[in-house]
Amino acid sequence: MRPFPFDPVLMFKILVIQTLNNLSDERREYLINDRLSFIRVLGVGLSDHEQYAKTVWLFNERLTQAGAIETLFDYFNATLVAARRQRNTNV
Repeated sequence: MRPFPFDPVLMFKILVIQTLNNLSDERREYLINDRLSFIRVLGVGLSDHEQYAKTVWLFNERLTQAGAIETLFDYFNATLVAARRQRNTNV
């Protein structure tokens, strides 16, 4: 099995961003290169305009085939803490 050209943690972060924001692969690509918040979460530089689409897709496929994707997301979801919704009362 050939190693991935990107850090597996980076690729998992990309999958998390995609899942939490319900993004298509194409939209994910665009937003990774466009949104500062995504760039910060991923820890990539502003000049890092890599094409992640095929690599992330392959990473996701391999995790799915190994039966690991659900386990990883279960661990991730267990670390989330629900925050109270804030209402803007200055309307």
